[in-house]
Amino acid sequence: MVERRNHHRLRRRGGTARDVPLSFGRHAEPVLDLTLFRARSFSVANTAAFLYAMGFFAMLLGNILFLTSVWHYSILRAGLSVTPGPLVVAVVSGPAGRLAGRFGFRRVLMSGFVVFTSAFSGTCGACNSLRTIRRCGCRGL
Repeated sequence: MVERRNHHRLRRRGGTARDVPLSFGRHAEPVLDLTLFRARSFSVANTAAFLYAMGFFAMLLGNILFLTSVWHYSILRAGLSVTPGPLVVAVVSGPAGRLAGRFGFRRVLMSGFVVFTSAFSGTCGACNSLRTIRRCGCRGL
């Protein structure tokens, strides 16, 4: 939250979302304490999460654009085609978190990467032509 006088100053200048980070340093109790980024672990973790999210969201957008522009799916059908991925994440995340607490994050993440890569490689190997891809239901990769 921005202090009231800063709010008026931003509005008077025609302030936009780009001005919000400027107000963080001026407030006595900012919403996001920027000194957190001095901790290396915090900075690295947030950078990694940001880069992962960029790739993940680009993949989702690419899938939707491919399904709607190349295969001429409706937006609804394209959305339903990619829905199984997020549903699997919702189902698997709880047990994976418990396993990570027991065995460590590295082992759980690496096993997840292996399962995903194996499934993706197997699907690509099985669905080697456009006709086969449509028939075997690999639409939302």
